[in-house]
Amino acid sequence: LVMQLVKELLEMFVSVVGLKGVGVAGQKNGLNSAVLMNGSGSKTRVVVTGAAGKTGRLILQKLMTNDSYAVTGVVRSQDSAMKLVKELNLQQDAIVAADILDKQALNSVLSKGIDTLVIATSAVPKIDYFSLVKVFVSKIFGKTARPSFTFKENQMPREVDYIGQKQQIEVAKEQGCKHVVQLGSMGGTDPNNFLNTIGNGNILLWKRKAEQFLMDSGVLYTIVHAGGLQDSPGGEREVLLNVDDRILSENKNRAISRADVAEVCVQAVMNPDVYGNRVFDVASRPKGEGKPTTDYVKLIVDLKENCNYNLDVDKTIAQLE
Repeated sequence: LVMQLVKELLEMFVSVVGLKGVGVAGQKNGLNSAVLMNGSGSKTRVVVTGAAGKTGRLILQKLMTNDSYAVTGVVRSQDSAMKLVKELNLQQDAIVAADILDKQALNSVLSKGIDTLVIATSAVPKIDYFSLVKVFVSKIFGKTARPSFTFKENQMPREVDYIGQKQQIEVAKEQGCKHVVQLGSMGGTDPNNFLNTIGNGNILLWKRKAEQFLMDSGVLYTIVHAGGLQDSPGGEREVLLNVDDRILSENKNRAISRADVAEVCVQAVMNPDVYGNRVFDVASRPKGEGKPTTDYVKLIVDLKENCNYNLDVDKTIAQLE
């Protein structure tokens, strides 16, 4: 029972924030739109960081099915790189290991050439197993209690979701990157969101601060706030876009397939003319409600607003150091 509780709680956190994990096979790919080539007419060079995570892996796989792209995945360790190369049957140089907190390592990777950067990195919590005793006892007596989470040293949201993402953006810009697609999470407008309490990490606030840095960087950007992530096939649901967490407050449809989130990110890479300088939330209707989304250009064009970064929460974020 204890192990089942651990599994359920970790899956809850991962589903909302979109953290690293084992990749999911059998997802549908669908690449339908035009490609922006680099100036030389050669393949567009795309780097996907966080490629060992569930969603990052799907983004990587989808891009690799299109011959118009030269795609490199970045993972944190050499062991992860070797594992991903083996599982996806890739060339050795398709996946590289680099710590996003190591600016020299990032420079080494991105200096090989980059047109588009997709950021799918995120801090990863670990559970405090002693806190499960309280959860276990509470469950026996029909009550509810939440476990405690911590983050590894130097891997807090401040380091990974702000400093690490900030460094990725800085180095990519220095290396001539034209477009950055940043994968984040819904809930960032609420400083009291439960996810911010996990490990005292304020994860959504640090993510939002990194988003603000990207918007001020001068590089073309696309920022995608995903709803609760599900390990289900893509291409089977109607995708919904909105802004400022309205989906959380107004809509019962708060979840979305990882494969559909990956598709939105890929479409942003493929269509920078319409996805450029856009910031939005994304979720989907349950399977069987509405029509599965196929036209991702129309989807973003029909959204007339961008997320607002002049809210009360942004005053709090401005004070974060």
